[in-house]
Amino acid sequence: MSSITMTDNKTFLNELARLVGHSHLLTDPAKTARYRKGFRSGQGDALAVVFPGSLLELWRVLNACVNADKI
Repeated sequence: MSSITMTDNKTFLNELARLVGHSHLLTDPAKTARYRKGFRSGQGDALAVVFPGSLLELWRVLNACVNADKI
């Protein structure tokens, strides 16, 4: 992974933490494993798992993801 991507990811994760708070953001692969694997959907990697606390936070997280070209 290039240093530019690492910096971009760190900036993106900092933005997510700012939007929902650090306690509502998981980035450790061991802690996100249960959210990245499903019977129907298989499994994959994720930069983070976010738990928005309101519809407004959900919208802001989605907006941040789109702006960062993460989805």
